[in-house]
Order: sequence, then C-alpha cells, then structure tokens
Amino acid sequence: MDTMRNFNILTLDSTRDDLLSIEDYDFGSFELTKLWLPKKIDEDISNIKFYTDNLNSDITDAVGNPLSLFIFSDKMINLLFPFLNEDAQVISLELINNNTKDKIKGFNLLHPFKAFKCIDIKNSGVSYSGGNEISIVGDCVIREKEVPTDVHIFRVEEDKNTVIVSDELAKSLVGKDVNGIAFIRCKCV
Repeated sequence: MDTMRNFNILTLDSTRDDLLSIEDYDFGSFELTKLWLPKKIDEDISNIKFYTDNLNSDITDAVGNPLSLFIFSDKMINLLFPFLNEDAQVISLELINNNTKDKIKGFNLLHPFKAFKCIDIKNSGVSYSGGNEISIVGDCVIREKEVPTDVHIFRVEEDKNTVIVSDELAKSLVGKDVNGIAFIRCKCV
C-alpha cells in the first residue's frame, strides 16, 4: 500500500523581528512580477539591488521582505540543494547595508519555477479576486497524486505566490538551526 506524501506551504517566519529584512529595493528595468511566475528566469538580473538593515545577518537564513521572495543564506541553499533538482533556480543577488552601503555577502534568491495544478479547490480555503484568480486564505488541500514523487518544491498553478515543499524537505531542516522560515501544514487527498 502506497503511503500518501505530505506537503507544507513554505513561508517566512513573521514572528522573527530580530533577523535581516529588506527595507528597499531597485529592480532597474527588470519586471518584478516575473519572480512570482512559474517560469525560469533566463535574463541577467545581476543589477537588482536589495537594501537591508543588516540586523543579525550572521544568524539570518531567510531574509524578511515585502515581496514574497525567498532570499536565503548560502547555508539554507546548501541544505535545500539536494531537493531542488531542476525545479528551482538559485540566483545570486546583491544585498546592501542601507546605512553603510557595504555589500552583505552570502545570500541568494531561490526561485521555484515548476508549478502543478494540485489544489483541491472545493476543500481548500480560497478567495476569488479579479475574475478566476484565487488566493489561498485558509486550509490548503493538495491533490497529492498531481505532484510527481521526485518534486520537493513547487508553486501551485491556482495561486502562483504559494510555494509548497514536501515533508521530506521540511523534515531535513529539523535540527539544522535555520532561522527565518516557517511551514504551514497542508492537508492531502
């Protein structure tokens, strides 16, 4: 008998106000919304700059930001790497201390670009806006059979700002002293 896989919404830990966070950003001519789409970024985005408060950068593994982006430390990327396969990009970026203008090294943007139509709309808490666009606002119920077994991080087609990770990935971070991320358990059918 097959065991059902479990999944979690990957999110930033909003209870942590002691970690690095983005105060401002400059995307130049790059269209920010491309980072929310389930599509690989093929253009050079090295000119994107993020300005931060530099608060506790040495203990920050996930940088708080108002853009719903996953800006992770090298440590976090290394822990996630065995699970990424060809499902997400790791993009180097420039963090700058807003006060001193010094560069802060050791952070990257994680861009999951695989997406699956896997939300059980009937049993999930969703909100409709702009026609047929939905946002997950309550329980997230995943149709587990719609997600290939070798995929551990992905976006859901129904709400592209929602990033899901497998339980295997989430459990691999337990005891690794990572700061700044949280997981919200999904139900599976």
